[in-house]
Amino acid sequence: MEYSNSPERQRRELMIRLACEFQKGTLKDTIDKLPCYVKPSGSKPLHCCLAHDRDVIRCRIMALLGFDAQDEEDDSRFPHEYLELVSADSERPERPLTIARSGCSSCPDAKIEVVQSLCRNCFAQTCIHVCPNNAINIMRGKAFINQDSCAQCGKCLIDVCLYNAIKRFPIPCEAACPVGAIKKNEQGFAEIDFKKCTFCGKCFRACPYGAVMQRSEMMPVLKLLSEGRQAVALVAPSTLNQFPGGREKLFKSLRKVGFAEIVEVAEAAETAAGMAAEEFIRKMKLGGKLVADSSCPAFVELVRRHLPAMRPYLSSVPSAMALAGKKARELYPDAVNVFIGPCIAKRFESLSCPGVDRVITVEELGAILIALGGAELEPQDYIPRDPDEMEHDFSRTCAATGAMLAAALESEPELELQEKFIDGINAQTLKLLHLFLFGRSHANFIEVLGCSGGCQNGPCSLAIPN
Repeated sequence: MEYSNSPERQRRELMIRLACEFQKGTLKDTIDKLPCYVKPSGSKPLHCCLAHDRDVIRCRIMALLGFDAQDEEDDSRFPHEYLELVSADSERPERPLTIARSGCSSCPDAKIEVVQSLCRNCFAQTCIHVCPNNAINIMRGKAFINQDSCAQCGKCLIDVCLYNAIKRFPIPCEAACPVGAIKKNEQGFAEIDFKKCTFCGKCFRACPYGAVMQRSEMMPVLKLLSEGRQAVALVAPSTLNQFPGGREKLFKSLRKVGFAEIVEVAEAAETAAGMAAEEFIRKMKLGGKLVADSSCPAFVELVRRHLPAMRPYLSSVPSAMALAGKKARELYPDAVNVFIGPCIAKRFESLSCPGVDRVITVEELGAILIALGGAELEPQDYIPRDPDEMEHDFSRTCAATGAMLAAALESEPELELQEKFIDGINAQTLKLLHLFLFGRSHANFIEVLGCSGGCQNGPCSLAIPN
């Protein structure tokens, strides 16, 4: 198996161990021992000691069982006590992200600093001249930044020091969050403000200690499959490229592990794109100035929580997941509908989708297929696909609306499409969105994807396309 970092490796290892022990019927007896299996005696500790490492793993298990580690009141509880609370009908987590305080490194405050070993005390002293606050001085023959005076403007970073001696030292999770929803609390540990959070998962991917965790629904899905209840897999377009063998092989595996029916969300994505095109044409004919696509749940939450002035322009078209869930409910009224994709924000969106009962990520699906013996997918296949072999049909890239709009407007020559595509939400693209609101950037349709590279590059992806 291939991994991009150690937290990812440990997270997937725990997923697979939990799923396999569940399948063997031994999870209740072994779950309390998993931290010791993952970090055995004699292994090198990541934190101060093995006991600390094992407590972090306990928190990971807690999150994989669907519980909130950030607000845990009793840290003396064993994993088996949480396992006893999990059933196929367990209440769904309202907040899909959590933070394990024991896993947080309490990073030093973000700052811009001169790396003393690189500073040459050059005659130019350009860094001193560009600083608007006079925060840079020479001390003992080296440039030094007074942190009390520094405004973090970054002017000294931009092509100023020819020796690259001035560096920004960020807090990774804070730097990754485009809306400032994660901050250090009074104790110095990271904490998520869920009133601001859009659940994009950028902090989850950025934390080098893996302290930011997602609250999983894998265990309830394993239980409902083991009980033989009718389950329908709502397979996101971005899921099809995540496993070797493509669509047919994946669908055979889903049926083998117990999914009675499969609904391909790509079909609903095309329907949603068509509806969005009709809405755009209707609004433009009525004198509308701007329509913002509503496909990405992280963008929708961004508008609702941070860009209220854009709410009137947000498309009213339901997401492809919502349409697929509605279709599945009509076709299989007694089934449990399980959405599968690489997105964390979909967990939050699904809470308001009556047709979606559970959400699991692509990573969790891989663990389930390994544990339950997917027909066509063996453990050695739990490896990301070669990006060059990925399908690129527009209905499966989750950036379909613009393409559908261009096709629809061929029959409406009097309407001109001025589309802007935003590939990933960050501080720069947030500024661009404000320009649209003030009419300083010309566009009548904007399509925003929370993740750079689209849904296939979601925070829980196995395979990341080029």
